[in-house]
Amino acid sequence: MTKRDEQTGYGMATGSEIKPYLLVFHGSSDPRYQAAVAELMFGIAARLNAPLVKAAFLEGYPMNPGNGMETQITEFAAVAAQKGYTRINILPVFLHPGVHVMEDIPKQVAQAEAEILLQAKAKGELPVKIHLEPYIGQHTGAIAPLLAQQIMAEPPATAWILIAHGSRREGGNQSVEDVAQKLTQLINPGNGMKMTPIEICTAYWSVAPSLEERLAKLVAAGHRQVGILPYFLFPGGITEAIARRAEELSHTHGVSIITVNPPRLGMVIGNWSFVPGP
Repeated sequence: MTKRDEQTGYGMATGSEIKPYLLVFHGSSDPRYQAAVAELMFGIAARLNAPLVKAAFLEGYPMNPGNGMETQITEFAAVAAQKGYTRINILPVFLHPGVHVMEDIPKQVAQAEAEILLQAKAKGELPVKIHLEPYIGQHTGAIAPLLAQQIMAEPPATAWILIAHGSRREGGNQSVEDVAQKLTQLINPGNGMKMTPIEICTAYWSVAPSLEERLAKLVAAGHRQVGILPYFLFPGGITEAIARRAEELSHTHGVSIITVNPPRLGMVIGNWSFVPGP
């Protein structure tokens, strides 16, 4: 039986439904990133009381030659098979449907499935099945309220910029735009109060529109108190660079800029249990 969280709509798996989970991260050599992933994995395992939960990485830490994504998947499947499981679930821990989510991970999963099938045939066994879950950034209905809470806890601002890494892939930034739209609705409930709506817009670190472009337009429109909310799973070098750039732009435009620490969006996974796929 699967229960649903009334506020988020996330499924909450009961003990009998919990299956092995392989969480796929981008990977980074940044110690802060590594520590955040380790903390997240510990919290997930404790909350779910899951028998088998592990992290995998596309690149960066802790990758090494011969330990690519395909190998990590096949090794995880082998462990699951030894424990009597017939299926594993793979969860991409990404905020954007970019190249990694839409191309790289599915390709590696397909290659791993072929290898698992070959190994199973050689042993005369049934192969472990792989179910690829939607990337976590798709769950904008759960993420937007977390961001809204953070915005409402900060000093007043007439506009906020939600800045994400960004993707050059067509449609790769749509989930960010969806979050911004939901944020607008959450902090401007339209309850009849005669208040000036707070503007929410998006900017991207690696693609247009940039932080500089968005801020210039807001200043030209008369905004003098602007908030900047980094949309990243974990803090790191880019979020630090955003804070530094925001301070520079504050002096350049002569406006007050609130730059907040990125919410720990990775923890959204630990707040809601997983629902096994079909």
